[in-house]
Amino acid sequence: MIAPVTRQARLATALAFLSVLASCSADGPAASRCTVSSVRVDPSGVSVAPGATLALTATPTAQGCAASALTPTWSSSDVSVAQVSATGAVTALAPGLATVRATILGVAGTTDVAVVAPVASVVVTPAAATLAPGATLQLSAATLDAQGGTLTGRNVTWSASNATLATVSPTGLVTAVATGGPVTITATSEQRSGVASITIVPPPSIQLSSAAVAFTAVAGGANPAARSVIITNGGGGTLGGLTAGPVSYTGPATGWLQATLPSPSAAPTATLLLQPIIAALAPGTYSASVPVSAPAASNSPQLVTVTLTVQAPPPAAVVVTPATFLLALGAKQAMTVVVRDAAGAIITGRTVLWSSSNPAVAAVDPATGLVTAASIGLASIIATVDGVSGNAFVYTGTTSAFDGSWRGSAGSGRTFAMTVSLGRVVAVTIALGTPLGSPCALSYTASPLTLISGNAFSFTTSGGTASATVSGNFLSTQSAQGMYGTVTFDRYLCPPNLLVTGTVPGGSWTAAKQ
Repeated sequence: MIAPVTRQARLATALAFLSVLASCSADGPAASRCTVSSVRVDPSGVSVAPGATLALTATPTAQGCAASALTPTWSSSDVSVAQVSATGAVTALAPGLATVRATILGVAGTTDVAVVAPVASVVVTPAAATLAPGATLQLSAATLDAQGGTLTGRNVTWSASNATLATVSPTGLVTAVATGGPVTITATSEQRSGVASITIVPPPSIQLSSAAVAFTAVAGGANPAARSVIITNGGGGTLGGLTAGPVSYTGPATGWLQATLPSPSAAPTATLLLQPIIAALAPGTYSASVPVSAPAASNSPQLVTVTLTVQAPPPAAVVVTPATFLLALGAKQAMTVVVRDAAGAIITGRTVLWSSSNPAVAAVDPATGLVTAASIGLASIIATVDGVSGNAFVYTGTTSAFDGSWRGSAGSGRTFAMTVSLGRVVAVTIALGTPLGSPCALSYTASPLTLISGNAFSFTTSGGTASATVSGNFLSTQSAQGMYGTVTFDRYLCPPNLLVTGTVPGGSWTAAKQ
């Protein structure tokens, strides 16, 4: 907008015209050549704040002109932004751009006057940060007017309070140099400042609650319980971007370890979960390692070593052979053992420890199980495998024939019994019946005979003639005169016969009527 021409301006123009006429009349024809080729306005392209004043000058390039003829006429393109007086004094009114014009003898010169709001405050973002040595951070500075509006195009300078700890570039890029702080980073524009606080800490580091984890399992059994490794930040800053794996295996067996980590994950609360899968593994020892990594960690990666020991199934039964045997003094017997698990499957490759309940009677080699009879008596030979035992009985001494047969008869209600000494083995045959051709009818009851091998003690009757035979080995365990078998005759027509024969190794045999 061009300012209106005032009465003073018209008067000044008329006076200048009369002055030129007077010059021409006085100086003759040469004076009529007064010309102005250009006008320069200073300062050129200025910025001022609202309310400020600024003096402009107009310098013409003229020829043949009196000074009084070169008085400029001033005008503003936008008097709402800036007004100009007749002497070139500019008053800034409101933010905006106005072109101020100086005209001399029809030739004009201009300058742009930018009215800008002053910077009232500077805000630096981020206002605070933590960096590790060598790390960088780009800061930004916003220049604001008094109403909080953003001002663009303002010059900002940056500075750091301690350049030995952190530096800042002219564009606001902060570089951490050494641990310490906080360092104040200042952004200044038009004598207004904003700050950011930068603390330089050691870099993050991976810290594991355990670097070695061991598992034990039984082949064919359940997977062992999962184990956790807690990951924390052993340094400064933030330990972010944690990853675990891939798992590295030692040996041909692979895929038996699951390693999981929550994603995304960051310490100090990250948990690495380890779960072995043993379904396809034979007994043995297996090893693997799991790398734990973090991009910013000074010690990345860290390895978690995992060891898995798969054991053969535990024994459920130990069977010793022979289970019962007689052994002459000085003689030897090789023992064998079969180990079975709970399912009945044979387990091999286990160590067997042999022992004797009475080494003075029967000694056994603890490694080979070879038994040697040392003296007359009874001993238990014990085989132990992983805490589970089985045993066999050995009876030692010299076997001698029974000194005769005993034949007796009894009436109704009588009992015939046999007794042996404690701890002796009896090989015995018992026959019960009536004389051949006798018409006697016989009925009776029989109590069991305690046998360690052979048949149970029982009798039958047939055709009026009772006859039965039982044979085997039995062991006297109660007393020197323990009763082990009895036959009681309920009724009879003719005397029955009870025949007992047998052998007693290294001892005596007695059969008595009671």
